[in-house]
Amino acid sequence: MAKRIGSIEQFLEDVVCGVARNKWMPEEGSPVEDTCKFLMGFEEGDYVMNGVDMKHIEQDGGGEGGGEHCETVVQVGEKYYKVVYSYYSYDGYNYDDADVYEVVPVERLVTFYE
Repeated sequence: MAKRIGSIEQFLEDVVCGVARNKWMPEEGSPVEDTCKFLMGFEEGDYVMNGVDMKHIEQDGGGEGGGEHCETVVQVGEKYYKVVYSYYSYDGYNYDDADVYEVVPVERLVTFYE
């Protein structure tokens, strides 16, 4: 069961900890300045926490035709986090009410009839 850990601001401050790597500062990192860029996808190695690379696992929803319910899953070491936020065509991405959950991967069997 997913465990709510707080807001996107709290997540970026407590978990991501300002660790965006930049070409001019590849070892120390700097604060995450663009929440959208972080949630839409990043390359493995772009973010690091305590020497552990973060991985962008998936992003769903948002953008024109993508629906207003959005989710992004990232992995930090052995932990997985899901960020739930919104997208509206007239307002863009909305992180004001975003929630962050600690989640675990679960395999499911799905049957298709073709």
